[in-house]
Amino acid sequence: MFAWPLTEDWTDVRATLELFATLKLHLALADDSGVSIGGLSLMLEFDALGGRQGAAVLRFCDQSNWHLGRFDFGEEETHSNRRAISQGCSGVPALVRGSHCHQFGLNERLGADAFRATTGCPPAAIPIVDDPPSFRQRMRLVSAEFNIEGLDDIPPPPFQGDLLR
Repeated sequence: MFAWPLTEDWTDVRATLELFATLKLHLALADDSGVSIGGLSLMLEFDALGGRQGAAVLRFCDQSNWHLGRFDFGEEETHSNRRAISQGCSGVPALVRGSHCHQFGLNERLGADAFRATTGCPPAAIPIVDDPPSFRQRMRLVSAEFNIEGLDDIPPPPFQGDLLR
């Protein structure tokens, strides 16, 4: 698959009280022949104050919004795999601290409901052992997991404060 921006540039989205600024970029995806894959996109979202925290979400939107896979980088909160384990997903730690990945293959064992955006991100996650320190290295990891070419060409978000490139 190949990626190109659906929006012209990173969009600055602010929380209600503007306590936390988020930068978002939506990418359309195409197959090897360049034909757009309708409804499939990659959303990149990073904090605007240095990009230490961020997410890459592979989504499919039809009548529903499906999260097929997700990376959470620099996550400060602990992710619980309790729901996934209770539904029969084995081989995942009960708690994941720091950066982690919600792999499609790991969650497909739990059925279609695991991918519905209304339930949040897919329930099962594994830790990212060597958390990439730069935006480009993170995009290489996302590219490899989701089989998407061209992510190296995506410009890093215009971070304020510490630059992470």
